Amino acid sequence: MTEIKLNNPETQEKLIALLGEFNRQKAELIAFDEELTELEGKKAKNSATLSAVKGEFESEFAGIKAKFEQAHELNIDEYTETKKLKAEFESRIDFFKAVEEELEEKINSKREQTYTAQTHLTNTRKQLFMFYGEALINEFIQQHQTEIKLFRSLILDCADYDEITGKEDESTFNELLTQKLAKLDIATPPEFNLPTLTLSDNWKPKTPVQKHIESFQPKKETGFKRLLNNI
Repeated sequence: MTEIKLNNPETQEKLIALLGEFNRQKAELIAFDEELTELEGKKAKNSATLSAVKGEFESEFAGIKAKFEQAHELNIDEYTETKKLKAEFESRIDFFKAVEEELEEKINSKREQTYTAQTHLTNTRKQLFMFYGEALINEFIQQHQTEIKLFRSLILDCADYDEITGKEDESTFNELLTQKLAKLDIATPPEFNLPTLTLSDNWKPKTPVQKHIESFQPKKETGFKRLLNNI
């Protein structure tokens, strides 16, 4: 575990507060994503059940039709039982479709909740990185002022004079510094890593414009409400 520490007590206190908020948001995001995973698991299980019921329905009626085609006869009891069987299968299929609609609505809501939490965490992480990075630079400069002044003066003294600004051209110094820093490996502490999510990277919520347009459109009944109103 990387020690996240600054020498200045006041700056350290602000860093700890930012890190605490980052960890809080990270835990919240993980919890939302776990709930999303659970909902998607329920939907997959329900879809499998629905598929099995449809398969059973088709198999039963295929058997009934095959029997009729062979005997070319159908009595009232067989017809009544067939109608009952069809009604039962259709009710079961409609029920599992309603469950699917209910789950789809919950999944969409949880995806949007997860996406929002992910966006907040990413923004907090940027603030944390900028604050911590700048604080480390400030401490490094404070601790090595003599050496920094020396190598900066040496490079600027040999730089070309800029007639427009009336100063030495600092581009040579800036380019050299950038080149040297670019050779260093990026070593972000693992504590700052973002969690791997069930939510797809390609998923995006509806825009405010899309939601506004939909608010004027008739809302279609779905789920258990649709099921009960169609009884």
